[in-house]
Amino acid sequence: TDVQLCDEFVSIQLWAQANKMVNNTDKTKETVFHRPNLRHCICVPCVFGIEIVNEVKLLGVVFNDTLHFNSHVNFILKCCSQRAYLLKRFRDQGLSPKHLNVVFNAIVLSRITYCICAWYGFLSREHIGRFDAFLKRMFNYGYCQQLYTLSRLCKQYDKTLSKIILNSQSCIHQLLPSESSSH
Repeated sequence: TDVQLCDEFVSIQLWAQANKMVNNTDKTKETVFHRPNLRHCICVPCVFGIEIVNEVKLLGVVFNDTLHFNSHVNFILKCCSQRAYLLKRFRDQGLSPKHLNVVFNAIVLSRITYCICAWYGFLSREHIGRFDAFLKRMFNYGYCQQLYTLSRLCKQYDKTLSKIILNSQSCIHQLLPSESSSH
């Protein structure tokens, strides 16, 4: 059955209230996802008092209404470049390559790989090239002891996620539908 957006929003507010949560409508935004070259726009009535935005940051990942990740790539690379400056300062103060690598993994690599399995598939070759060039610079500067590429990082994290999901003892595994319901 079709549900009106306003009715759904009221249901969310009631659920939040019943669960002793506060829904801050000043921070609530609405994004309508659509194809990039939309010919026919189906205008969805907005919820009164909720701002409609083309881009939103959700749990550290920047989504736009066409599921292009230009802003997300720019955000991550800017953040990592700032952190690279910190690594330069540490190196200039005499931090060993081994310890620089540890700090690099903690403050740069972790930022790049955060939710990588969710957004990597949407990247253009240009975006991947920008990441790879950044990672190569980090290796050349001696901030990390291994030359990384974004595709290898994604494959590594994808394998890790698969192992976690397929592990019957994993809390995530419990959320999956049973095998009999998938046939």
